[in-house]
Amino acid sequence: MSRLLKHQDAYGHEIFDYWRGQNGAHEIVERDDGYVDISGGPRAYMAEYPDWPIYERQAIRFARGKTLDIGCGPGRCLLYLQKKGLTAVGIDISPLAIRVCRERGAYRAILRSITEIGPDLGRFDTVVMFGNNFGLFGSAARARRLLRTMARMTTPKARIIAESTDPYQTTLPDHLAYHRRNRRRGRLPG
Repeated sequence: MSRLLKHQDAYGHEIFDYWRGQNGAHEIVERDDGYVDISGGPRAYMAEYPDWPIYERQAIRFARGKTLDIGCGPGRCLLYLQKKGLTAVGIDISPLAIRVCRERGAYRAILRSITEIGPDLGRFDTVVMFGNNFGLFGSAARARRLLRTMARMTTPKARIIAESTDPYQTTLPDHLAYHRRNRRRGRLPG
């Protein structure tokens, strides 16, 4: 994988600046069709467990054994799992997010893309994909390939704890047009 250069890691800079006390940043997300929205940003990415959404607090209770946190960012889930006594490994594509994750105390935060997962990371009982990271699969074909890879690196009773948004649960014309556009291009709709 080609590594992100410093000027390409906007997400990492946002996280790093927030970690360093420069709290004025807001995360604005622009889709490839020009639609713009604002996200929870670094405050949400670094939230402590009591401040997580209720569905995440309920879901993380199902984590057990050795856990892989895909798209770990600055380590919100990874650090929680460590505190609970689980062996946890986090991966993220952002060099600065991994740096912040380590500075916050993560034992195993690795700079790696989801497309680079494999048995060399270890064998896992749980895979966590919070923050809509289930979307990192990108396409149905890539999802099948990556899920097969995950099957080779997980135990027989492993579980995936993922967060995703159902893109079909909308009536907004901008989103519906985006679904149609993506389907025409052979992509997942959301």
